[in-house]
Amino acid sequence: YEIYQCDWSSDVCSSDLGVAMRRIIRAFRAAGARTTFFCNGVNIAAHADAMRAALAAGDTIGAHTWSHKELPDYPAAVQGAEMQGDIDAWWSVARAAPTPLLRPPYGLWSEATLRAAGQRGFAWVVLWNVDPSDYLDPPRAVLVQRVLAEARPGAIVVMHVNANRSEEHTSELQSH
Repeated sequence: YEIYQCDWSSDVCSSDLGVAMRRIIRAFRAAGARTTFFCNGVNIAAHADAMRAALAAGDTIGAHTWSHKELPDYPAAVQGAEMQGDIDAWWSVARAAPTPLLRPPYGLWSEATLRAAGQRGFAWVVLWNVDPSDYLDPPRAVLVQRVLAEARPGAIVVMHVNANRSEEHTSELQSH
């Protein structure tokens, strides 16, 4: 199988997120592939060099809100502010915009989410159809098996830059 696009989201800021992201970028580049990074604004601001490296490598970016709130739990104004915070963070560190792609935290959205997204230029709310639960830190063989069992051309695989050892699994997944 070829995994055409992987979502390596940054859900929680960690001290090594920038290092992990650079490893993932190198692994995708070595495989002649690109990925899409959906990063939270707090991580964008904290790891500006890694974010710029992703763009320089030709990877795509999308928004993942400022602070990873469960959007449907909040009024439209708060949802919009979360999206705008991510937009502003990308512009501040890289003069780039994450539009037209938004990945709502936890895949949760409401009609208010869609309205707020549309008002800010997001044409696509991106969800996924393969979730190997990398954030639960499964053994490498289990994670690879989960992805390969479900991945098909056009699949969207959600993985997390800051999940334990996610960057180590990238090369093995790319070889399939």
